[in-house]
Amino acid sequence: MNRKHSILLLLCVLLAGCWDQHMMNNAVLVQVLSFDLLSDEEMQLAVSIPIIEEPSGGPQGLVKSETFSEKGHTPRDIRRKIDNEIAGILDTSKNKLILFGEKMASTDISPSLDVFWRDPRNSLGATIGVVEEKAVDLLNIKPNHETNVSEYIHEALTSAQEQSIIANETIQTLASEMLDPGEDIVLPHLKMNDKKSAVVVGLALMNERKYAGNLSPQDSTLKVY
Repeated sequence: MNRKHSILLLLCVLLAGCWDQHMMNNAVLVQVLSFDLLSDEEMQLAVSIPIIEEPSGGPQGLVKSETFSEKGHTPRDIRRKIDNEIAGILDTSKNKLILFGEKMASTDISPSLDVFWRDPRNSLGATIGVVEEKAVDLLNIKPNHETNVSEYIHEALTSAQEQSIIANETIQTLASEMLDPGEDIVLPHLKMNDKKSAVVVGLALMNERKYAGNLSPQDSTLKVY
């Protein structure tokens, strides 16, 4: 092996390595993410992250949740603002829920979801739902029996799925349905009731990727928007 080949081999060894590292010790895991439309040019993005409190007497810490929200023109722009508020980097690889407020869902939801489809680090198993009024309101509720709001809302959706009220619609299943011109999307429809609890009230009907109305399973009446 001549000198030229030796230098090239040495350079290859020095250049080897991971250029796109994602350090988990700096990650702040997002468990719920919500979109709300504030005006024609401004939206609100909110995230709920788990907070582990130090145990006072038991062997395990108590998992609570904290919500951060910002306003902006694009999801990426708002996400950068939230990143600046927290001590770490937002990580959506474990995200369980993506919620749209009714106004936001009445626009085309695919641009907001496009961010998740393009980034391989995002969770494709996250459940999608539409919330009556503003979706961020559900992230700010304080349930009595569950300190983690993501687990609380996820349990409400799971219960409705077991009763066959709603189907389990995720980012992954939604992608193929959006590409089918003969198939419309049906999503869970949630609201915050008078007791400040999250409840599944029926189905959110989508027409060409836009929220068009809701259907209650109790009386089979359709409310069109």
